[in-house]
Amino acid sequence: MAKPWTKEEIKLIKKLYAVTDTQELADMLGRSAKKVLYKAKYMGLKKRERWSDKEIKLVRKQFPRVPIEEIAERLGRTVAAVVRKAHRLGLRKRTQRYWLAEELELLKKRFPKEGTEQTAAALDRSYLSVVGKAHKLGLKKELRGSWLAHDIEVLKKRFPTEDAQTVADSLDRSFRSVVAKAHKLGLVKEFFCPWSAEDLRILKKSFPTKDTHKVAEKLGRSYPSIVNKAHKLGLKKRKKRRRSR
Repeated sequence: MAKPWTKEEIKLIKKLYAVTDTQELADMLGRSAKKVLYKAKYMGLKKRERWSDKEIKLVRKQFPRVPIEEIAERLGRTVAAVVRKAHRLGLRKRTQRYWLAEELELLKKRFPKEGTEQTAAALDRSYLSVVGKAHKLGLKKELRGSWLAHDIEVLKKRFPTEDAQTVADSLDRSFRSVVAKAHKLGLVKEFFCPWSAEDLRILKKSFPTKDTHKVAEKLGRSYPSIVNKAHKLGLKKRKKRRRSR
């Protein structure tokens, strides 16, 4: 019997089908690309036209210095679509910017006690820029093992819809620490949350030999999500060898 389409899935198809790769959307929904294609066709949805010269010109001009989210919003396209296009055009973000003495003092003062995101916002610099400079200066976070109220709020807000490694980076914590805390708080990934490279690495390594429920718990995802992704990747459980008597 065919799996019925939920209201949330139909809403997501209406929102993303025109600007998202069909296979990518299928992965988000946990369905085959063919079924997504048929459903979109039945709903009268069509793919957005190819990139116009005007759009490409805007990407070339703004990508190096403007936040990707703003570019995507102006173009009415997804962040992933903008990133892929910029990559194909050979574009990169401008990262070189000299550190002033005042900035270094502020970094030394705030980085150990505040989150990287807050320090980056105060300095008007990227996350990677702040982390890289702090590492060169030998700066470390204080009370890293303690979860502050602010950290927990960030985790509750971002964990369901973002990959665990991204959340971990934003909180200056390890992947395992974030997943473990999310599990204690009862947080789970929403069905359309994209899979990160780290998620896939853990799945490929753990699924063949570990209990599926434990893999789901480790990744902070639902049991069906794990099974569906493993099936798409062609992963199978390894048969246990019987011990000879």
